[in-house]
Amino acid sequence: MKSLDKERRKLEVAGFSGQTLDQAMELLKRTNASILTEILVKMVTKQEKTPSMALHEMETKTRELEAKLGLSSKEPS
Repeated sequence: MKSLDKERRKLEVAGFSGQTLDQAMELLKRTNASILTEILVKMVTKQEKTPSMALHEMETKTRELEAKLGLSSKEPS
């Protein structure tokens, strides 16, 4: 749980807030991949994307990867 709090703080510092922050945290919980925090933060800070743009792109890429691997997504596409 402390790990998720730490990841949440990193996202908040990068500018994630409100619904976008909640959705990013859900994606982290669903995938159990803490590297997503680093990727999202870099997308915002280095690539100058908005938090919502970064999240949308990451969700799309995650769904594509899950489909390629034959993993079922818990949310409908």
